[in-house]
Amino acid sequence: PLPWGHFPGKAPSLGHFPPGKAPSLGTLPSWKGPFPGDTSQLERPLPWGHFPGKALPQVSRLKQALQESQAERENVLLDKEVLLQRLHNLEQEMDARKRSQDDRSRHVKTLEEKSKRLEVELDEERSTVELLTERVNRSRDQIEQLRAELLQERSSRQDLECDKVSLERQNKELKNRLASSEGQHRPSSNVSQLEARLEELQDQLQAEEREKNVLLSSNRKLERKVKELTIQIDDERQSVSNQKDQLSLRVKALKRQVDEAEEEIERLEGARKKAQRELEEQHELNEQLQNRVKALEKEAWRRAARSAADSSLQDEQLSSDEEFDSAYGPSSITSLLNEPNLQTSSC
Repeated sequence: PLPWGHFPGKAPSLGHFPPGKAPSLGTLPSWKGPFPGDTSQLERPLPWGHFPGKALPQVSRLKQALQESQAERENVLLDKEVLLQRLHNLEQEMDARKRSQDDRSRHVKTLEEKSKRLEVELDEERSTVELLTERVNRSRDQIEQLRAELLQERSSRQDLECDKVSLERQNKELKNRLASSEGQHRPSSNVSQLEARLEELQDQLQAEEREKNVLLSSNRKLERKVKELTIQIDDERQSVSNQKDQLSLRVKALKRQVDEAEEEIERLEGARKKAQRELEEQHELNEQLQNRVKALEKEAWRRAARSAADSSLQDEQLSSDEEFDSAYGPSSITSLLNEPNLQTSSC
């Protein structure tokens, strides 16, 4: 018998033998090729690009699908980076708006405290004006009272002047009568009476003179006091008028500041509400971007999984094609031809 695997000539095909008849060992040519049971040729990987004819379109499609998947993945990653950068910018903008809103809230609180302080100062200034007005009114009442007393003293002085003039006239008449009586050198019974009357009138005149001097001194004191009070009242009136003007200007300035503070508070409140709305919109946009990023990540993962599944499926198909080619290749046919010979020889 010939050695196993060495046959003369070419190996016959299946069509050269009649059905039901197996070739004998002498009729089989020697086979120069791999051992029929040797699988080393199948286990060796083929070089890249050397595939059977049926696998080339599949490999091309796999390459194209892989490139498209990688391109889509790169686009998704790029979109993700852009969205993350935009999300980071939005978060920074939200933080800046929060800080701005906090600054505005502190400014509003400061303006409210300033407005309250100005209102307290305004009330104090009004109380001061009321006290000064009351003091001026008391001074006016006191001046009126002193003027009434002065008029009364002047009336008493005029009465004393009239009495003085009357007494002086009576004294003069008595002196004339006394002189005429002394010139006649005739004693009279009423001379002593006239002298007594004259002394009485002189005493009364001296008393009235003293009272007049007292009244004059009191009148001068009252006039000086009235003059001093008048000057003091004029000064106080001028001071009160100046203070009133200053207080009026200050009240107007305080009212203007209060109005400006209220307008600023309203403006800041409107800006705060606007910033709050924008902040809520930014929150919503942030959530939408996060949801979009998650959706893109899921889509990228899904596409990667589908690409991996397609690649594995194509690999399985490619391996099945290779198994088919290896199963119906020359070595497989030789093994099929040799199996009956082996069975015949064993028999």
